[in-house]
Amino acid sequence: MNRQYRFRLVVYQDVPGLWVGRGLDHDIRAEGRTIGETVRALLRMIQAHGAFDTCDERDPLSALPAAPQSCVRLKRSDHARSARRRGSALL
Repeated sequence: MNRQYRFRLVVYQDVPGLWVGRGLDHDIRAEGRTIGETVRALLRMIQAHGAFDTCDERDPLSALPAAPQSCVRLKRSDHARSARRRGSALL
């Protein structure tokens, strides 16, 4: 049976030309030149970790530590709200 999992991610522009994606539940991070490139990198990372964990009969991403508290707070912060106005995304 296929299970479905939800992952909360935030993507923001760190500096012009550099987008950063962070997990809000798991400590994952990816960078890219565009939002799309960054999201694709995060998805590839999630899929790779999930496949590895499944082979070891673990829940996907269970081997990754929890996201740092700063990432959890980012979702609720003014930085995240201003990032949305600049074209970033909370996924």
